[in-house]
Amino acid sequence: MGSVNHRCSVGFYWCHPLVLPQFERVISEHGFRLMERRLEADRIPDFEKLPVPKASAYIVEAHPQFPVTEAVVTGIHARQPNSRILLLAERFEDSTAFALLRLGVKGLMTYAEAEATLPRALETVAGGGLWVGRALLSRFVDSALCTVPLRVYATGFEGLTRRERQVLEAVLDNLSNKEIARRLHMSERTAKFHVSNLLVKHGVRRRADLLFCALKSAAPPARRPVESDGTDAESGYSAA
Repeated sequence: MGSVNHRCSVGFYWCHPLVLPQFERVISEHGFRLMERRLEADRIPDFEKLPVPKASAYIVEAHPQFPVTEAVVTGIHARQPNSRILLLAERFEDSTAFALLRLGVKGLMTYAEAEATLPRALETVAGGGLWVGRALLSRFVDSALCTVPLRVYATGFEGLTRRERQVLEAVLDNLSNKEIARRLHMSERTAKFHVSNLLVKHGVRRRADLLFCALKSAAPPARRPVESDGTDAESGYSAA
């Protein structure tokens, strides 16, 4: 862990006076370089004046008023388009969590979880993955699906060959490489090659991130169970 951590910087945007000292120690002890900025508790920040230094990952303390949190996430993304943000809060209601995931937030963590898992979550998010509770991610997938199959959202991915789009549709249907090979009449090795190319092309590491990319733009609710992919079984968090 250490060799990666020492190259990582973390932008920390906080408003509660007890939050910084509590997590500054956890972050620093694991070798991350911390750049912290205090947010005014009673106003939406002005990102024309608030610096957003480039960092490997950002931690944002959620505000009780969602529009403030939304403005912070949007402001960081506006100044650093490739930013990877982890939200920290007392708890996350589904409606709030889903809205944050649609804004492009890559991690959701409660204060209670942070002491033990914050360093690992930061490494995952900084490395291009997601840190979202398995059950929450499953509910997000469920809520985002329409009556049409998820593979329909493959049309939102640009620059794909006909074969790549067929493979992507199969991935969004939650098929394994073996099942993709059978559906598209190719070898399992060729299916694996196409899936790997899709991951590289979209800058993600695992299938769950392709699913996440599709769901970010998916229309709201319809109930349909979907099997989770790329989940860290031990922690109950997606490490995609």
